[in-house]
Amino acid sequence: MTIGQAEIWYNKADNYVYPLVPPEQVFDENRLSFRMTSFQENLANIERVYELFAANNSKGHVVISFSSVPLRATFRDMNAVTANTASKSMLRAVIDAFAEAHSDRVTYFPAYEIVTVLQGTPFEDDNRHVKPEAVDKIMLLFECWFVAQQPIAALD
Repeated sequence: MTIGQAEIWYNKADNYVYPLVPPEQVFDENRLSFRMTSFQENLANIERVYELFAANNSKGHVVISFSSVPLRATFRDMNAVTANTASKSMLRAVIDAFAEAHSDRVTYFPAYEIVTVLQGTPFEDDNRHVKPEAVDKIMLLFECWFVAQQPIAALD
């Protein structure tokens, strides 16, 4: 399970959340609105996904990760860099709380940290897409942890 961003567009009538910004040709400000989700809301959503997973897979294990892809834009009253940091910080704390509460059946996989801390220049020129060599390192570590079951892998 990979968690991405906390900013959402939703339908005011039924609270349906859209996976992307609604296209301009169908946008209706009387029906659609934008907001930042809360820590509690995100934790409750992840808990619900886990509840459904556990009910249907009593022996399964969840690997949760965090997307390093930054916001391209925001509709909040701030620049996208600041909005991205606020969103990412909150969601990373949610993931930490969730993984800690279910440590027997949930493992946090540090793809976000591999990109943002361990790579010198992890993004393509657009500063959004992760370079293939960074993805290769992430996948190598994932394979070591979950396929070959070797807890440590060199990232050099």
